[in-house]
Amino acid sequence: MRKPLHPIGSGGTAQTPFANTSVRVMTTKQDTITDTKDTTGVGLGGGFQVILHNDDHTPFDYVVGCLMQVFNHSQEMSVKIAMEAHTRGRAIAQVEEEESAMKHCLALRNSGLGADVEHI
Repeated sequence: MRKPLHPIGSGGTAQTPFANTSVRVMTTKQDTITDTKDTTGVGLGGGFQVILHNDDHTPFDYVVGCLMQVFNHSQEMSVKIAMEAHTRGRAIAQVEEEESAMKHCLALRNSGLGADVEHI
């Protein structure tokens, strides 16, 4: 796999079940960053969305392939997500439970793409 072109994200981090990794979790309702390691061990509940961010360096076809591989999206769906990220600066790649969202976000980042997880 391709190495990241640049460090992704800044701000608060949430511990993940993956060794030596972290994923930003942002709540959209309060527009704040939440550190999930401060919770009582119960998931934050509700849904989480994996956000794909645009960059001006990664080839479009590569992004589409990553979305197909990470989320098992069809090519058509992956193209729509990549195009939205390209034109609007970000796109929702998937809405799912917290653990899956963090795993998928990490997979996108490990592929060199910009991604975050937002609590909805």
